Amino acid sequence: MDQISKFYNLIASYIKQEWISRVPQLVYVKKYLENAVDYKGRSNRPEFWWPVLFNVIIALAFQILFAIFVRISFLYRLVNFVSFLYTLFCLLPNITLGIRRLHDINQPGWFLLLPFAGLIAEIILASIGSVIPVIGGLFIFVAAVLPALTILALVFLFAQKTR
Repeated sequence: MDQISKFYNLIASYIKQEWISRVPQLVYVKKYLENAVDYKGRSNRPEFWWPVLFNVIIALAFQILFAIFVRISFLYRLVNFVSFLYTLFCLLPNITLGIRRLHDINQPGWFLLLPFAGLIAEIILASIGSVIPVIGGLFIFVAAVLPALTILALVFLFAQKTR
């Protein structure tokens, strides 16, 4: 873990102080990278939401590039590969950031697995719904809505104020 921490700290060191003086929110992105392997601390709302916004902007940029290069196979694949690498790069910091945010609102980090519980329930309910035709429609509807509800519940948890 020490090597991984050094890697993310190296990337964070590229965010220069003069950039932060122009865009103060980059402080939170720098903290996001510096604390990439720290899952025991706490992250307040700005420390959570500014990196999320940064990642959403990067994802939108990738989507725009996908739309531009959809006809040019090589460039489309290149952008797709870079997008995949960026997603892998952000996977560990996103997980630890979510855990730290949950710790800040005095919730266990295991709540981060809440959407996966919704996915498992969806699979079970959809299976039951496909076998029992009488109440199958209701089960399939609930199975379709449940994962979205669990993700929404997690977003509401992240939006809570620090206690």
